[in-house]
Amino acid sequence: MKDVVLSLAQMRSVVGDVRGNFERMKSLTESVLGISDIICFPEACLTGYEAGDPEPFCIDLEDASISSVSELSKECGMNIVFGFMERRRPHLHMTQSISDRNGNIHVYRKTHLGRKERKKFVPGNEIPVFKLPEAAVGIQLCWESHFPDISTKMRKDGADVILIPYASPSTPRDRREIWMKHLPARAYDNSVFVGAVNAVGDNNRGVTFGGGIMVFDPKGSVLAEHFSRGDSVVTVELSSVLRSSLGQDDSMGNTDFFLYRRDDLY
Repeated sequence: MKDVVLSLAQMRSVVGDVRGNFERMKSLTESVLGISDIICFPEACLTGYEAGDPEPFCIDLEDASISSVSELSKECGMNIVFGFMERRRPHLHMTQSISDRNGNIHVYRKTHLGRKERKKFVPGNEIPVFKLPEAAVGIQLCWESHFPDISTKMRKDGADVILIPYASPSTPRDRREIWMKHLPARAYDNSVFVGAVNAVGDNNRGVTFGGGIMVFDPKGSVLAEHFSRGDSVVTVELSSVLRSSLGQDDSMGNTDFFLYRRDDLY
């Protein structure tokens, strides 16, 4: 990987207000124009998040709003990671995409659905790692971060950075407490950077999301964090030297433990 400047943007998304949601994404993206290589938005940021009756609010990949994000990424010269509830007939998916600097759309469909989501959505069957020029990026959505095997697979497939967009109603204090129980381990065990960002505010469907942004380095230490009730962006540099230095010697403080796995045993 190269040195990467990563921005994570917590934002309010109103269910059904795709145009308004896109305009908020555009404003937040332009706020880090010329600074960031990658900006990551929360789960379902473009459509808003709705698990009870999502079908009327889902969009397909040919929707004009997807093209708008593609154009924005080209105009800004930035990789934009964004989420939406996808209609892919006859199924619905919880989808997170990367629109790269050239406007190409790369798609991840949530593979491990939450309890309510299973009633309406169909899980994806692939766990890709997206090879951007700056870094190899894996995406997990919300409670998928509780399944360590997903992060292990991503590291095995070359991930440098794992991004975890959320749509969680937990309060900022609860959200930080939950994240500190497992996200440092996802970073430390796999020697990767981990960035998490949660939706914030009222979705106009009876759910208020708690917000929250955290970034961890490959040793599981906190690089940045922010907890507030409004739209916010946190920007942090992910140093290639910090990651590449792991495994260069056998000292316990500098070991990339992943290199010593015995896949023949497990």
